[in-house]
Amino acid sequence: MPENSTSFVMTNLQGNLKKTLGDLYGLRTWVEYGFRQCKQELGWTDYRFTNFQHIERCWEIIFCVYTMISLNSPVFLGLNQSRQIETETQENSDVD
Repeated sequence: MPENSTSFVMTNLQGNLKKTLGDLYGLRTWVEYGFRQCKQELGWTDYRFTNFQHIERCWEIIFCVYTMISLNSPVFLGLNQSRQIETETQENSDVD
């Protein structure tokens, strides 16, 4: 697109789009701030990844952490609880 052009955002959000998009975009600052804090705590601010293997290893760590956090989300915990209930009912029916 040329420099002096307008960009458009397509969305399926309902309601006051200016406020909704503004609020969502405002979260970006906090996400970047959080990543910056994490990188400083882990000591990653001193390194620059240019080797593909280092970049790949970094992404592997990030995805592993994301997976561990996701597995503790209410949705996955609810699935685990429903399986436990099914197992308990099957064990009780087998005993009878």
